[in-house]
Amino acid sequence: MILFLTGEDTYRLQKRLEFLRQGFIAKYDKSGLSVETLDGSDLKVEDFQRAVMSQGLLATKRFVAVKDIFGANNALCEEVAELLENVPEDTVLVFTAEKIPAKEKVLSKKLKAVDKVEKFDPLKGFQLHQFVQQEIKNLGGTIDKDAENYLVQAVGDDLWRMSQEIAKLVNYDKRVTLKITEEFVPSAVDDNIFNFTDAIANKNAALALKLLHDQIKSGANEFYLLTMIARQVKILLQVKETNGEGLDLHPFVIKKAAQQVGKFSAEDLKKLYNKLVDIDLKIKTSQAEPGTLLDLFVMEACE
Repeated sequence: MILFLTGEDTYRLQKRLEFLRQGFIAKYDKSGLSVETLDGSDLKVEDFQRAVMSQGLLATKRFVAVKDIFGANNALCEEVAELLENVPEDTVLVFTAEKIPAKEKVLSKKLKAVDKVEKFDPLKGFQLHQFVQQEIKNLGGTIDKDAENYLVQAVGDDLWRMSQEIAKLVNYDKRVTLKITEEFVPSAVDDNIFNFTDAIANKNAALALKLLHDQIKSGANEFYLLTMIARQVKILLQVKETNGEGLDLHPFVIKKAAQQVGKFSAEDLKKLYNKLVDIDLKIKTSQAEPGTLLDLFVMEACE
């Protein structure tokens, strides 16, 4: 049996490969002596032949994984393609590749027609939220909806990092809240929002609009950006009024806000926050376009 696992979501691809490997060991070869992994980047045709074609000593079946098969040169890929016709029925052969190179035709054509092809594209939208929920559940935890939204926006479709962040959060507290998530998971959006409010402070509408639109183009939705901007303005106002003392915020958040708060008066921050609250109300109670309202907010704030 020949399988081909491909796609840019290498996290789920590798998990699937490990699932197949462990399933084979449990069913056919608990010793693991008939299981082998080869790397395409330093693959030699004789090693491939030995691993795939030879008979196991203690097991009738063999499991061979060839990772990153297109890491091999074209000549070797063509040799492997020819050998696929003679793979023994008792051998489970799994190829993996993140991408299929455009110039490689012979092997890629054959792999697309093997017994089973599984594609792992990056998760988006609802699928990404489902992944977070399932990973949290698998670790015996729960996550609040606003924390889940923050986590998805902060990490995106990098499931390697997402799984690490989730493990860190659940190890800290089985119930993952927004406050905990904001403290432990850095967000690239945070830096951009910081730069955005800095542009507002400097009355640089062109830069503020560019930063805003860059975030939208990168996949952040307007509702989330509105929430993050309002959060930043609220933090700045709190730090302005208390000098950072007695606040239930992470010290890093207070320190960063302190770097910027001197550029605003308390009255300016209150006006900005009230405008953002008004935008939120308009979005929820009318057909107003969120993007247009945020653009207007920038123009008015920079007057």
